[in-house]
Amino acid sequence: MKTKKILIIIPLALLTLALLLSSYLLLRLFFLSILVLLISYLWISFGIRGIRVRFGHLPENSQVGTWFNEEITVFNTSRVPKLLLKLEKDTNLPGYNPLTVLNLWPQKSLRWQTSVHCQSRGRYRLGSTTITISDPFGFFWQNYRFGKPHHLLVFPATLELPSFEVSAPSSRGNTAGGWLIGHNIPNAVSVREFTSGDSQTHVHWPSTARTGKLMVKVFEGTRSSDVSENVYIIADMYQAAHQGQGNEGTEEYTVTIAASLIKKYLDNGLDVGLISSSNPFISFPPESGEEHFYRMLETLALVQANGQAPINYIIANKTKSIISNSTVIIVCPATTPQLAETILRLKTRGILTAVVLLDPASFGGTTDPSKLAYNLRQMGIQTYIVRKGDELSRVLDRRTTSSPGKYIGT
Repeated sequence: MKTKKILIIIPLALLTLALLLSSYLLLRLFFLSILVLLISYLWISFGIRGIRVRFGHLPENSQVGTWFNEEITVFNTSRVPKLLLKLEKDTNLPGYNPLTVLNLWPQKSLRWQTSVHCQSRGRYRLGSTTITISDPFGFFWQNYRFGKPHHLLVFPATLELPSFEVSAPSSRGNTAGGWLIGHNIPNAVSVREFTSGDSQTHVHWPSTARTGKLMVKVFEGTRSSDVSENVYIIADMYQAAHQGQGNEGTEEYTVTIAASLIKKYLDNGLDVGLISSSNPFISFPPESGEEHFYRMLETLALVQANGQAPINYIIANKTKSIISNSTVIIVCPATTPQLAETILRLKTRGILTAVVLLDPASFGGTTDPSKLAYNLRQMGIQTYIVRKGDELSRVLDRRTTSSPGKYIGT
């Protein structure tokens, strides 16, 4: 706006002075300024004529850590050169460098190709292109938009976790921290009310006669994740529990671990479900297949740590439909002491449980998960601790899972 005012004021000032002073020089300068402005205006008006843009194929989705190529070809079908064309992509994709300058000679074309690295999950705008044309003097410029808006969905990364296992602790072994893979001799530790999906061979008849309700035995250390038919991944997205920002925050670690576990167990032929304490609450029942996998992956691409319900509440109130002999893996940055008791209730229902704890202190927080991890291991619940910068395939390895050991308070 200021530039346009100056372009009007200068010729008027020259004309006024030329008339007041009867100066032919100022009058010539006035006509020269009008001529320059006219040439600049015509340059802009006709500059876009003959410009054509062709776009290469863009993917509908990608994944964190992967690359894709974007190609744009700009044609000049006119007989006039097009100089200093500024090509700018309309995108909010992180790490994308969308600006370039082109010079197009008559009847020529230029192809602009770039490799795009997907750094962060989410839905991003990518597609339309703006070409800016300006006159040689920089007095005028005009923007022209080509192409249609395109949205790209970037899935979270899925890492290979070949040595991650959820295994029941031995109830008959010699070591407190030993983990068994496969079948053990059944050992009933409690009883509970019969639910849909329970085997009738596990009915505890004395308790059934005493209570008047069909009761079944709960076994400990009898099944592993290799035997469970249903696997549930619970992602803690309680806002107050998370620390850090972006790819170096607990939110991104939680999502990456959850996505990696989903892929691992689906690849193993198991039915996998997902529960997320985000807002809105997310729940996928256990299913298998590629379509189910991509539905969950799409959800994880957009999920945020904005939940208002702590993980204790989610486990206590949103897991009642999970049947016995299922496997539940909880990924959370929470360190509240009550969490151990809440998770123990899953175990007493005959649900094989493991916990992946994110260490908030390593992400800039103040709480330490060591005591919670110790209590969980003392209860026979397999527990992993992940810290910022850890190599996930190494720390999520059952062979390196430590025994309960001793907790030394601070």
